[in-house]
Amino acid sequence: MKSIFRLILGLIAVGLTAVDASAQQTAKNAFKPARLERAFRQSSEREREHELAIAAASVRQPELPATLARVIELDLKRKRLQRSTLLATELFCSLESDGLLEQQLEFGKSPITPVAVVASSTLADRKEPAALDALCELTKRDEYSQSFGIRRSILDGVANYKQPQAIDFIIAAHEQHPGQLRYEATKHLMRMTGENHGGYTNRWQSWWKTQRDDFDFDSVVALYNVKDMPWPNQVPRLFDVPIHAYRVMFVVDRSKSMLSTKGDETRMEMVQKEFERVLKTLRPECWFNVISYSKGLKLWKKKLVPASPANRLAATQHVWSMRPDTTTSFYDAVDRAMKDAKDLELIVVLSDGKPTTGKVIDQDRIVQLITKKNKFHEVSIIALGLDLAGQQRDFLTKLTDNNFGELWEIR
Repeated sequence: MKSIFRLILGLIAVGLTAVDASAQQTAKNAFKPARLERAFRQSSEREREHELAIAAASVRQPELPATLARVIELDLKRKRLQRSTLLATELFCSLESDGLLEQQLEFGKSPITPVAVVASSTLADRKEPAALDALCELTKRDEYSQSFGIRRSILDGVANYKQPQAIDFIIAAHEQHPGQLRYEATKHLMRMTGENHGGYTNRWQSWWKTQRDDFDFDSVVALYNVKDMPWPNQVPRLFDVPIHAYRVMFVVDRSKSMLSTKGDETRMEMVQKEFERVLKTLRPECWFNVISYSKGLKLWKKKLVPASPANRLAATQHVWSMRPDTTTSFYDAVDRAMKDAKDLELIVVLSDGKPTTGKVIDQDRIVQLITKKNKFHEVSIIALGLDLAGQQRDFLTKLTDNNFGELWEIR
């Protein structure tokens, strides 16, 4: 989960009226406990988040912790779960002061699983020892098997701890959850142990069995090379970028700039050939869809479909039918992909130019809005950038860094 500082930035960034810490607060933007409570009792989600933005910029206010606890309890009592409930929980559990930890840990045991996950993950960001056990306990709930976002949040929280119990957990998750989560577990294990056994759970288990009792976390030289992971089966690759996810949305640029040539073929032709290759190697258990974008959007299917031979062939034919057309509605395409976020593990965005049309063109604003939409889904967004210029590289780097992914430059 994001730290309190990223939470503040995120809330400010999505257009909520946050407070400039260096400016003199006015009656309108000063934190007022009664106003926050009134918002949670009566107001719209927009007003609730507005008041939370003010609260997030007022973390030294002595009345803030008790006020946040009251509004969270109010929602839990009414069994009312909204995005603002989770934001309030995250803010409350990020506060560090005497006497708060016990109540923060109680939220980590909430019967409302998303609240418990947010509370425990936020405490794990602070490396509170008791949060590790709380996170492990959450795997016993039904929602753990039902939600990729919950599984990922718990996995990432556990990975904050340099403890044998954490490695035990991550190796178990590596075995139980194929697809994107196995890839994420592998990255955590490489970073935490300095070993690279890739997608081979049995190798991780055998190695850890001999190391567990005397393992020295402080002497580890972390590994971050994600391209050279050994894997027990063929991994689909798009421009040599590994696609481990089992539920993936491909978002493909078909703006006019895709007519630019490289050697004897256009960028569009190069992309079409790569997609034909990656679609052939999608595993049968994978579900996928394709969105292409220029001045408008074209959604191949209304929802994700299994990677059957017939669907892979039809998707290949669809990609070969794409024709570049004028402008670049980047935000609209990724925003449409995010509408399926609860069913996704990965969004792969392919682009060669900056946004030029659509609902939002400003690049910082796009990052802010997509990050807000993805906050509690935790879908990985990776970008494949074709011949990027500096500004576009910075934009895609920010987008992927804020959304659990990486930027891969294609030249």
